[in-house]
Amino acid sequence: MNWFKANPFIGGLAVATAALVLVAGYLLLETQARYSEQATLFEGQKATLEQLQRNKPFPNEANVRAMQAEHDEALEILKQIGETVRVDAPATTPQGFQDVLRSKVSDITANAQKNGVTLGDNFYLGFEEYETKLPSAEAAPQLALQLASIHNVASILIDSKVRGINSIHRMALPGESTPESPGRGTRTRGSGNSELPDLRLAPFEVNFEADQSHFHMAFNRILEAKPSIFVRLVGVTNSSPQPPKKDGEEDVPASDQPSQSVIRPVVGQEHLIINLQLASISASGLQAGK
Repeated sequence: MNWFKANPFIGGLAVATAALVLVAGYLLLETQARYSEQATLFEGQKATLEQLQRNKPFPNEANVRAMQAEHDEALEILKQIGETVRVDAPATTPQGFQDVLRSKVSDITANAQKNGVTLGDNFYLGFEEYETKLPSAEAAPQLALQLASIHNVASILIDSKVRGINSIHRMALPGESTPESPGRGTRTRGSGNSELPDLRLAPFEVNFEADQSHFHMAFNRILEAKPSIFVRLVGVTNSSPQPPKKDGEEDVPASDQPSQSVIRPVVGQEHLIINLQLASISASGLQAGK
């Protein structure tokens, strides 16, 4: 202690040096641990790469032939559809389309009220943007064609007395202001040696609620609709995912329980929430003028 008092500078330097040595030792240990971890990871990835390089490339010839066969079958089915289905886009102006749209929305609204079917907020058959603005002259005929199909689906749901139509969403068609998502909105003529008629689809999505029997009735009628409606995906959710209690009674405090047991039904109260991804035909190879 007397030495530190006699040599304060050297003592302080020795303490600082010792602290630096400790810090350097800690950092060295941490660096070695991280290096070891990265080295282990590298060796594992290297072994995986070497194993993949030793394997034979995939897909093999048999899988390629199977995939080609499925592709050819799909082309043949689409070709048959394109040759047997005829649709004609109506000759209409942007103002004419908007007038027809307002008329069909009014028709659906009145029919829904008559049948006790609820409609979602600001319901406009999926054409909300055209309530106050006109479409382009190029898009108006295809929009009118899609409107006829969507109006038909909505009418089927209402006539089947579903509980309610929550929403209708549709993808933009060629010529609208919103660019179309590639690969989803259209099916165009095949390339190469594939002779596939020009068959374009106009996808839209309908979300509604219904009892099971009414859903089955509506779904079967949609499958039989003319012009054809293609069902792309069906999502069904039960409104009551939890099973009912075995005694059929709600949980109530003991003080509030009636003197005599009350039997309540345990089935028949739930309904279905359905999300249908559909598509109507917006163009076919047998249209007039083609």
